[in-house]
Amino acid sequence: EEQLRELDKALGRTLRNSGNADVETLHEFVKQSLEALSVMPQSVDEIAAATEKWRTVTEQLMSTKDLKMRMEDKGRLLKLHTGQTLDGLQELNKDWDDLELRMTAHTKNVEEQKERIRALIAKGVKDYQEQLKKFASVWKGEKPDGAGLSNRQSAEEAMERLRDLEEQYEAVKMQGDRLVKDCAQFGIPEPRFSELEDLEEDVGKTVAAWKLYSEYATALAVLTGEKWLVFLERIWDMDDFLAGWAASLKGREVDAVVRFLHGEIERLKTNWPFLKLVKGDSFTGEHWAHFYALLELKPGMKLAELTLQVMLDKSDLVVKKIDKIKDLQAKAVAELTMKEALDEIDDWGIRAEF
Repeated sequence: EEQLRELDKALGRTLRNSGNADVETLHEFVKQSLEALSVMPQSVDEIAAATEKWRTVTEQLMSTKDLKMRMEDKGRLLKLHTGQTLDGLQELNKDWDDLELRMTAHTKNVEEQKERIRALIAKGVKDYQEQLKKFASVWKGEKPDGAGLSNRQSAEEAMERLRDLEEQYEAVKMQGDRLVKDCAQFGIPEPRFSELEDLEEDVGKTVAAWKLYSEYATALAVLTGEKWLVFLERIWDMDDFLAGWAASLKGREVDAVVRFLHGEIERLKTNWPFLKLVKGDSFTGEHWAHFYALLELKPGMKLAELTLQVMLDKSDLVVKKIDKIKDLQAKAVAELTMKEALDEIDDWGIRAEF
């Protein structure tokens, strides 16, 4: 009989511990669920997140109800056999009822919030239409169209302007895509942004055209950073570069960029034979200073700063002043020859014995 009493007590303890563990599990579930449902969504993303949380809680609630029923059965058995109740049961029941009320009210609250956000989205679509018109006007007025393209500097400025406009366009397009997504999510008819479609085609075509110039500039930059006097030792590289690009432009659809590149390459092909004559043989500091003045370069420029790019930029002046440059080179050679002759005489005088 004593053993039966001990067994009965052990079973009671086991039942109580198991039931209390269930209460704790249920209480933690209710607590987390109430926290998840306590946030009132204020945006499209928050509504989507709140709906997902509600769906998750709903799915978990179905399985958790089974656990609650088993816990209640354990509670009844415990009270029947020992007269005891499970810990925290009253508080759990109160919170559980609160959760079920929140679940019922959540759908209504979200629907009301959706209506408010639908109105905001509709206003956003209207405001976006106006913003789109303004950007389309800016694009048409500022996009590089070939006007004013005359040299490398003007082309680089056009490229910089295009990069800025492309960034603005991407931001505008992203906003439009977001509005379309929001409309679909909230059951609003998809807006038609016809100006955005026109912009997408024009921006894409313009960016593709200027990509060719970017490729040209990148390839040229591989050569142009070289010091001029060093580059003279592999002068044929420039001949190959110009010939290669002239060939690559053939057969392309003629647009502003192709037209500019063709003109630039033909100009350099015309000027290049004159540039190859500029070797600076026998130049002293005085001769270089004179040469810099002829090409309108900054006074005191270091020889290391005289790169192929500088010479290409000044190639029109080189052609214009080639006779003066030839005279300067001839003068430098003559002065060096005279100096060397005088040095030889001096050396002979020192070595002579009378």
